[in-house]
Amino acid sequence: MDDALSFESLFAGARKFAHLAVQAHVDGDEEVFVLHAGVSFERLMKSALARANPMLLMESAKHSDELLLRFAGVSRVKKVDAGAAFTDVRTIGAFDALKRVRLAGWLSEHRELETLIALRNGVAHLGHTSSGSADILAVFARSTNTLLGHLDETPGDYWSDWKRVIDVSINENIAKGDREVRRRVEQARRVFELRVEKLPKGVLSSLRKGTHPIPLVELSNHETMFVVGDIECPACYCTASIAFVDYLIGSGSHAERLNSVSFLLCQACKLKLQGANELDVAGVDVRWAKLPEITLQGMAEFYGQSEKFEDLD
Repeated sequence: MDDALSFESLFAGARKFAHLAVQAHVDGDEEVFVLHAGVSFERLMKSALARANPMLLMESAKHSDELLLRFAGVSRVKKVDAGAAFTDVRTIGAFDALKRVRLAGWLSEHRELETLIALRNGVAHLGHTSSGSADILAVFARSTNTLLGHLDETPGDYWSDWKRVIDVSINENIAKGDREVRRRVEQARRVFELRVEKLPKGVLSSLRKGTHPIPLVELSNHETMFVVGDIECPACYCTASIAFVDYLIGSGSHAERLNSVSFLLCQACKLKLQGANELDVAGVDVRWAKLPEITLQGMAEFYGQSEKFEDLD
């Protein structure tokens, strides 16, 4: 049988594209994500079929005897005329593979799997198609893990460094909105790890000890002024910036911080959390924030405008 039709080749390809899909999801590129996720899942289904019997990869329509022999792994002995056309290997498509895998009892009838395949086909042939409200990453991850179980393959080995992102994505005990926040935290954690891997030794310690001021562009698009402090990032544990609405922060009590917190932004891993609810889901306690002195003089010094307050005394 052709190596391209072997379980090993199809499984390796499925794993490769699964990692590319999750990376694209982290990057916010939905088109690339659904394209890679669709390819990955199709190859994983075909790897399961190939392991059972390579003949299960054949289309149901008419086939040449030569193609039949190739799927069956029978070597051709008879020479073919020099001018004879070579028969390309054609396997079933994703929808047919899904049908056969379901008939075998390896996957459920979950209808969102068709959505994943349709999205992949839409990107490949027509352009971007919206996934609507469906959590396609969760559908992709959950169905992949189901097939991995059938194949006696370990999800940890398959997903490797992306396993924490996958575990959060398929955790049905977490509300959908909370699950999205936790997934973003895990994605930011992995992005940071990938960045640090390429840096010299000792840089990680320096990054975590240093401060990374919030870019002014994050403040300039708002009509509201902010009091900005420092807090540990829940993803990479570097020092992140946390912004509070200036006219709500008051004296900085716990209740005032909860009422006035606007967002957290980490320059090291690019995590951004909006509002008190997202911060709470990510495990950030606003009481941990180190704030500048919350007085007119303190705020003026923080924003570099202290000269306007020199005569206050």
